[in-house]
Amino acid sequence: MTRPKYKITASDLPFVHAYLLRALEDSHYIEQGNSVAYQFRQFLNRIDLDDDVEHDAEILNRWCEKYLSTNQWNRLKVSIRKMRYRQSNKDVTITLKPEAHAVLQRLIDDGKASSLSDAVLWLNQKTKIT
Repeated sequence: MTRPKYKITASDLPFVHAYLLRALEDSHYIEQGNSVAYQFRQFLNRIDLDDDVEHDAEILNRWCEKYLSTNQWNRLKVSIRKMRYRQSNKDVTITLKPEAHAVLQRLIDDGKASSLSDAVLWLNQKTKIT
C-alpha cells in the first residue's frame, strides 16, 4: 500500500503562508521574473487567515506540489513538521485556585507525580478523562 500524500492542513496555513512569502522574496527559491511566482504572490497577499482556511490550505498544497522543486517541497515539509512538533510540545500557562493547586501538590508530595503537569496526567489516567 502506498503512503498517503503529504497534505498541508488548515492549522499549518499561517506558518506556510509566512514561509512562502519569505521564500518568494528569495530569488534563489523562485525566480523573481516568473509570472507564476507573481500570480502566486498576489494569491498569498489575498489570503484571509480567518476565512475558509481548509480551502486555502488545499490550494497552497496543490500549488506547492505543482511548482516547487522536490528539494523546495521537502524543505517546506520539514519546516511544517518542526512547527507541528513545537506546537504539540509547547507549554501552556494556566491559573489554578489554591485548593486545586493543593490537590495537585499533594499528589507530588505522595510520590504519585513529579510535577504539577504529571499530577494532572495522573488524575486523568485514574478518572479516564479524554
